[in-house]
Amino acid sequence: MRDYLHVLHRIELLTRNSDTAKSVLVVMLVATIGGSLALQGWKSRTPALDLLLATEGAHDFVLHHQFPDRGAVASYAAFNPPGGAWLMVPGVFLFTDPRLYEFVGSLSVYIGTLFGVFLLARTYFGMRSATLAVVLYGLSGVGLFVAGSVWDRLALQFFYVWMVYWTVQWVIERNPKYLVAAILALATGLYVFLEMAPAIFLLPIIWIIYRPPVKLQSLCFAGLLILVLWIPYIRLEFNRNFADLRSLVLREQILPVNYRNSWCDPDLVLRSLEISSIPNIADQPLNGPDTISPTLVNRLSHVGERINFVTVALSSNFQDFAHVPAGGIVLTIAVLTCLFLLTLSGVSVATAGRITDRIGFWLPRVATGMIVLGVVANELIIAKYLSIDGILESTTVSGIRWLQLFLVLSGLALLMLRRPAARIGTQVAIRMTASNHTAQHSANLKLLVPVLSLVIPWVILLLMVENLHHLVRFWWLWPIQVVVLAAFVTHIPSTLQMPRVVVWIGSCLLILMTVSNPLIHSRVEDWFKDGWSGTDSDKIRVAEYLASHLKGKKQATIGYQMPIYRFTAIFNAVDSRYKAGADWDMIFKYRHGISNTNRCAEGVSPNDEFRILQTRPSWTTAQVSGLGYFDVSLDSKFHLLQQFGSYQVFKRE
Repeated sequence: MRDYLHVLHRIELLTRNSDTAKSVLVVMLVATIGGSLALQGWKSRTPALDLLLATEGAHDFVLHHQFPDRGAVASYAAFNPPGGAWLMVPGVFLFTDPRLYEFVGSLSVYIGTLFGVFLLARTYFGMRSATLAVVLYGLSGVGLFVAGSVWDRLALQFFYVWMVYWTVQWVIERNPKYLVAAILALATGLYVFLEMAPAIFLLPIIWIIYRPPVKLQSLCFAGLLILVLWIPYIRLEFNRNFADLRSLVLREQILPVNYRNSWCDPDLVLRSLEISSIPNIADQPLNGPDTISPTLVNRLSHVGERINFVTVALSSNFQDFAHVPAGGIVLTIAVLTCLFLLTLSGVSVATAGRITDRIGFWLPRVATGMIVLGVVANELIIAKYLSIDGILESTTVSGIRWLQLFLVLSGLALLMLRRPAARIGTQVAIRMTASNHTAQHSANLKLLVPVLSLVIPWVILLLMVENLHHLVRFWWLWPIQVVVLAAFVTHIPSTLQMPRVVVWIGSCLLILMTVSNPLIHSRVEDWFKDGWSGTDSDKIRVAEYLASHLKGKKQATIGYQMPIYRFTAIFNAVDSRYKAGADWDMIFKYRHGISNTNRCAEGVSPNDEFRILQTRPSWTTAQVSGLGYFDVSLDSKFHLLQQFGSYQVFKRE
């Protein structure tokens, strides 16, 4: 009998290993496809301005063994931590072409995130959910962005998915070493970009709920490693009186009022391409919260705008995934429903019953109150009783009407669905809890962790993000959202004993949404048209021509007359490496070894030997809000050498 059980155990291990091997093959297959699509057309790309200081820091480390001590300048004019430079180091070490610098780090982050998604989903929901989650993440628009760029905001996905995975292991295995791993993942992610700060609240809340063991010795060890990692940035902040950290934490603007004094010609005006819609950057913070009148009317209007913001913000999490009408809203509802069902499955049957009973009791009352409030809170009553002069601004009226529409429609929907929702909810609660009733309690605890790991940062970001222009701040939560979305079409139907065809239909629909990504289509079309590596862009052709014209010179004075991102000139007061044409300077410096002696923030100087002029725009409407230009006439002493697309190369006589 013992031999028979031993044989069965070996067969089970072989089966598990076989499934794991297949899943690893799936991960590598998705990584190969996604990486190939992300890197397609790399020749047509040029260094990104957001990676200017990261590239410089990586070069200083590789060539001079100097540790990076600062990252990109944030929108508050403060230095971010320099973690992004370390992601650039492998590419700088291996390649001489700046177009390839970020791809080693980006592919490493991409593949690491895929494995993190796989392990996280397998731990929660099994092999089928893990495989689907890997496909959804790897081929999604956000996933492909991660594979093709080490932009600090994208790299956070790697650190957060592994932080959540180690947190789950800490809860299940009750081993403090996993807490150390989670803390190190969090600290390293913050060293890349402090936007991951809401994740800090996850660990203490998990400890309060589940009380997994904590060892002081392990925490001291983690603190020592974090201190070693952060020493370069802490030294910088000590010399700057911690101005950057205060600015980033408190969201305070520290841009000097006289920032134009760093320009070669302070009298120049940086004009916006849309002056009527874009305020002068000198008159208000670059990224600060809006000022709101303290009157009750404007507060109600602000509530309506905030409700609209929350709705759009949640659905916009899937804007790069669901390219179908109302697809983002449908997927948002699916994720929220899955989170609720996972909450039910993580509690006892009695607790789940009480939850559904409470919902059934309060649902019609809340719905009725929402409808009444939506009818009463109209602009006529508010203008008469709450406004000082009885007059409301058009923006206030619009916000009030949006709030009314939301309240009335939501109330009607809740009233119509209250009975079927209560009946279905009760049955679901019984099935969800009963399906896990025989499992160990520690195994059930893990089902609440994905809920907390998504809801906690969501709530904090929804309260702190200023407006719809900053929805990219939610991107680092994308791996967890994908895991929950995969669970909704695999784990939930299986738990509720639905027909297997439901799982297949749901999985196929999500995969079809993924592969219908416009980014995939454009990359495939460009692949067939120009080959995998693509063709050199006009920028590269200009740089190649001018480098050959200089005939081996190591220095030149090159000016740039073209629309620029406004921060490149404005942040020159913070770091002199920011200037108009800084991306061009990187091409000349790292690809051809030519240093530009023109260090003027505005990009032009009276001593320019060469001038590169852009004759027609190449930007999209969405990019115009960040662009500006200096209205400087071209000196008559310049004569045209050559033209490449929209760029003209001039030389001074």
